[in-house]
Amino acid sequence: MFFFYFSFTISGLICAEGELWKEQRRFVHSCLRLFGASKIGPQENKLECLIMEHVLDFVKYIEGIGPIPIDPLQPLRHSLGSAINIIVFGKSWSREDETWKWLQYLQEEGIQHVGVAGPLNFLPFLRFMPKFNQTMNFLVDGKHETHKVYRQIINDQEFWVKQQTADDFDTNRNVSNIIQAFLSERERKKNNPEVVEKFYNDQQFHHLLADLFGAGLDTTLTTLR
Repeated sequence: MFFFYFSFTISGLICAEGELWKEQRRFVHSCLRLFGASKIGPQENKLECLIMEHVLDFVKYIEGIGPIPIDPLQPLRHSLGSAINIIVFGKSWSREDETWKWLQYLQEEGIQHVGVAGPLNFLPFLRFMPKFNQTMNFLVDGKHETHKVYRQIINDQEFWVKQQTADDFDTNRNVSNIIQAFLSERERKKNNPEVVEKFYNDQQFHHLLADLFGAGLDTTLTTLR
């Protein structure tokens, strides 16, 4: 699709193709099993407990508002997003945190803008029209700004790598989120720089985080609504 080629490059999971898609799909699938998305194994209850924790947080918040009309979308987005944040980034934010509010805004608006920009996939010359040009600028600028946030979160977790042994990397026994899993995978493959450059470079890292957070939140929220 031209729009995604032009604006986002072929990285991440959603827009990946060929060997990159296969490798990243394998990586994400193994991460989800590690985090508890499996019916068997020692981690089988881990993901369920995380989900229940944020379900109860949502219920508690609604009960605390009292018997007044309320649109549950925003508190639902926070509770669901917090669970996804822990899986992807290894951290979550408070309801009033400005960074979290901004990420939610970009996620919600970005989904709508991608829909508006759909015709660019078939009529790329439309990008020169003001309507589509503004949409593309919003998406591209938003991508760059969110990647700065991701870079900071990654930097905050890189100390974790220094605390691990070679055996820890081989077994992934201390991995608790996607960022740690990606860093661990990159560390395991550091003696094969071609593989790291092809599948585990920084650009791929940032786009993968964006896909897992954005698509995970949007699709699950749409299902619940």
